[in-house]
Amino acid sequence: MGPLPGIYIHANVLDALLTGREIEPVEPWLLCVASFVPLAALLAGFLVLSPRRSLLLTGVLGVLAAAVSAVLLYGARLWMSPVPAIVGVVIVYPVLELVVPRNDDGVFARRTASATANAAVWQRIRRRRAGANIWC
Repeated sequence: MGPLPGIYIHANVLDALLTGREIEPVEPWLLCVASFVPLAALLAGFLVLSPRRSLLLTGVLGVLAAAVSAVLLYGARLWMSPVPAIVGVVIVYPVLELVVPRNDDGVFARRTASATANAAVWQRIRRRRAGANIWC
């Protein structure tokens, strides 16, 4: 079977317009929100997952964005492009892997506020024992 003749394309477009079954694009703000959801899930996953699982999560979120777009297209006749969500997670993964260091167990290195405060307190105690001014 070759290319579809133009008369069939025009007939399908006319039928969709007459019966009200045309495909509508989603609102831009909804596309923006739907694109940030996989990105937020990926960033949350980076904090607790190993590099291998983070890479797996990146692939799963890309496939999930495409699947949601397909379900909306066939089920509700709404077009939501999966490209912004997929490009977002594909760009963020290598950037974070290169920029942010990880601990030995593969989790991102981070210091909590209590750990920082405890380090400052112990530093003041050591200075006081050494006879230095503790407010320096």
